[in-house]
Amino acid sequence: MSEFTEKVTKFDLKFNDKISEGVKSISDKHPLIVAAFKTSVHLLPSPFDVIAEAIFNDFKGSDEEKFEQVKEVLEEFRSQGEDHYNDLISKLGSLHSDVLELKDSTAKQSTLLEIKVMISSMHRMLPFLTYGKIKVRQQGQPMHSGIYDDRRYFIEVTNTTSNTVAKNCQGSITVSGTEITNSSRVWEKNYQETIDIGHKEFLYLFKVSVFSENSGRNETRLYFSHPLAMDPVNEAAVEQYNDKLDKTLRILIQSENAQYPAESESMTKTVRQLINEAVED
Repeated sequence: MSEFTEKVTKFDLKFNDKISEGVKSISDKHPLIVAAFKTSVHLLPSPFDVIAEAIFNDFKGSDEEKFEQVKEVLEEFRSQGEDHYNDLISKLGSLHSDVLELKDSTAKQSTLLEIKVMISSMHRMLPFLTYGKIKVRQQGQPMHSGIYDDRRYFIEVTNTTSNTVAKNCQGSITVSGTEITNSSRVWEKNYQETIDIGHKEFLYLFKVSVFSENSGRNETRLYFSHPLAMDPVNEAAVEQYNDKLDKTLRILIQSENAQYPAESESMTKTVRQLINEAVED
C-alpha cells in the first residue's frame, strides 16, 4: 500500500511538472494535458497504469475532466486501508485484462464502472470510528483522615461498520491554556495507548478527585495525568478545580486502517460540558 501511495505521488508530481513546463497562459493548458498524462502514467503500478489509460482514453469529456476522473479513481483506492489492498488488487487484476481486450467503447465503459463500484463498495466496508457518549466511573476509598471519591471520565469510541476491526486505535487530547497538546490517552480495557476496536471501547480523558475529610472539609482536584499515576498531586501546574472547568478540551481519535473524524470534526467541549454530559453505565 505504501508503494502504491508513493507511485501515485510521483505520478502527480510528474504530471504537474510537465504541465508547468509548457504553460505560458491558461489557453496553453488543455493541449498539454494529454502529453503530460502519457509521459506520467507509466509511473503508476500495474494494473493501475492500464486502468488509468483506459479511463483517460474512454471517458467522455474534456482532457481536464478525463484527468480528474483518473485522479478520482486513484484517490478512492488510496483511501482504502492496508487490509483491503491485496483483496482489491486481486479483483482488479482480473478486470484490467478485460479493459485491455475490450474494443467496444460501451463495454469498456461498463467494465470501468464496475471497477469504480467495486472500489466504492470496499470503501463503505472500512471500519468507521465515531465519538459516542461521555462515561464516568466512580470509586470511593477511605484514606488518611477521610474518603477519596474518584470519578474517571471516558469517551465512548464506536466502530459503526459491522464485522470489521479498527486496528491500532489511538486517542489524544489538547487542553487550552495548558501545556497539554496532543497528549496520548489510554484505553480503559488495557490501559495502553493502542487498541483494536470491533464494536466500542472507552478512551480515558481525565479524573476528578474529591477528598472529604472527617472534619467536614472538602477539596476537589482535576487531573489529566495517567489514570494509574501513583502521585497525581505532583502533576505539573496543578490549578484549582474551578479554574480548569472552563478550559476547552479537544479529543482526536485515529486508526491504522479505519476511517475516523478529521481534526476539523474532532470533539471539542469545555471540561464543564463533558462532566455535565457524563452518564454512568
